[in-house]
Amino acid sequence: MISYLQTPLGAVAYQLEQSYRKTMVIRIEENGQVRVLAPLFYDQRTVECFLFKKADWILRKSSQLKDRHRRASQKRFVNGQSFFFLGQKYPLRILKDGVKIPSVDFDGRCWLMKIPKESKDTQNSERLKEKFVCWYKAQAKELLAGRVFHYARLMDVEPLEIKVKNQKRLWGSCHYHQKTLCFNWQIIMAPLSVIDYVIVHELCHLKAPNHSPRFWKLVSDVIPDYKMKHRWLKENAGRMALPNVE
Repeated sequence: MISYLQTPLGAVAYQLEQSYRKTMVIRIEENGQVRVLAPLFYDQRTVECFLFKKADWILRKSSQLKDRHRRASQKRFVNGQSFFFLGQKYPLRILKDGVKIPSVDFDGRCWLMKIPKESKDTQNSERLKEKFVCWYKAQAKELLAGRVFHYARLMDVEPLEIKVKNQKRLWGSCHYHQKTLCFNWQIIMAPLSVIDYVIVHELCHLKAPNHSPRFWKLVSDVIPDYKMKHRWLKENAGRMALPNVE
C-alpha cells in the first residue's frame, strides 16, 4: 500500500515494509518508487519523522530516477536512435542480414547492428541490449584500468582490485578496507573528463573513506572543477540509459 507524507518540499509517496530487522533504510527503485524498510517495532510517527528529515534527498533522487526511467522507456533499438559513448551521441544503424546471432559494431561514426532476417522485434531488443551492454563493459574495463593506474600513481595510492559492475544507483564505489574500486559500466558513456572525476573521487576514498571537507579538498587538488563534472552526471544520467526491453 502506498502512503503519503506531506513536507514543505512536496509530498513523499512511499511503501512501508516492516520485518525483523534492526535498522530503517530507504530504497528508491529504478522507476522512482520509494520503499521504506523498517523494524516491526517502529510506529508510523517514527517512520514519518525519518522520512521528513530525508525529504530533500528522497524527492531529488526519486525525480532523477523517474526521469531516467521515462527516457529509457521512450528509447527503442531502431534506426536513427542515438546512444552515448565518451560523451558523444552516435546514431544506430540496423541491418537485417543472414547472421544467426545479432551483433554490434562501432566504427567511430555510428553503431552498426546486424540482426537475423526472421527474428522478432522483442527478441531483437533483448539480444541487442545484451550485446550493447557487453560492448560497453569491455570498453569500460579497458579504459578504466589505464585511467585508474595513471591517477593512482599521481595520487600515491594503490587500489588492489578494479571491478566493472551493474550498479543501479552509483557511478562508482570504494571498499576502503579491501582497497577495491567498483565502477558502473555506464560511466563509459560520459566524457573522459567526467570519467576521470569519478575515478579520482573513488581513489580519494582510499585516503578519506567519507565525504568530509578533507575528502573534497583531495578531490579538488586533482580535479579543480569537479563540481562541473558532478553536475554533468546529474543532468545527463537519464540520457545515458539504454532502452527498457522488459
